[in-house]
Amino acid sequence: MSLDAGARLRYIFIIKMKSNFKIANREGNETPNTHIVVGHYGSGKTEFAVNYALQKRKTGCEVALADLDIVNPYFRVRQEADMLEERGIHVVSSSLGNDWRQALPALSGELQSFFVESGRVNVVDVGGDAVGARVLARFGDAIAGCAHDLWLVVNANRYETQTARQAAAFAADIMNTCDLRFTGVINNTHMLRETEMEDILRGSRVVQEACSLLNVPCVYTVCPEHLLEPCREARGHIPGELFPIKLYMRPSYL
Repeated sequence: MSLDAGARLRYIFIIKMKSNFKIANREGNETPNTHIVVGHYGSGKTEFAVNYALQKRKTGCEVALADLDIVNPYFRVRQEADMLEERGIHVVSSSLGNDWRQALPALSGELQSFFVESGRVNVVDVGGDAVGARVLARFGDAIAGCAHDLWLVVNANRYETQTARQAAAFAADIMNTCDLRFTGVINNTHMLRETEMEDILRGSRVVQEACSLLNVPCVYTVCPEHLLEPCREARGHIPGELFPIKLYMRPSYL
């Protein structure tokens, strides 16, 4: 699939200028305590963010999960706030609370605590595309000043991220908006409950090329639990660490 003129220009820009964005402020091998998750609509970024927070909580870490998706009113973290709180994860979203029916872009003052050094693991789910990423610009200096990860979630089955260059152009839009640089990519190529090995393997090829263009690693390849063993057998063709996932955000009828 070819890129339109605008996407082509953004792609050229990212290749030439990617080193000029703000990067994570890390000393030595310091492990970030803040993990910011961004992805296209349908990428599964919220599902990954929820699963990642739950995984960290199982290891005994104090965990907080921020819903910064102020663009898409569907499938947001706040919809599962009760379940997450019951499992010991602190959920922060709107200044009006976690009522998902109040779809107002009203940010909680508590969000600032996600971008300071602490012993807490902070997971931040950011909405949609470059428009959704504008909220990161509000916290840009604080984010750049703390050890953090900014992860791009890619689903190569989505129309606008089917190729590595499309994914790079999408990344460029987001980085231009928030003035932050991605630190890694997550391969989450899926078809919900119909995901097959070929989806994951094709996504692996796309993501590996996108990582090369962006000069960042593939951090995780996500797989449904029933495909974990086949994915282990195909490790030579799958980048990053395998991350088995459960579907919390999708009702059984979807």
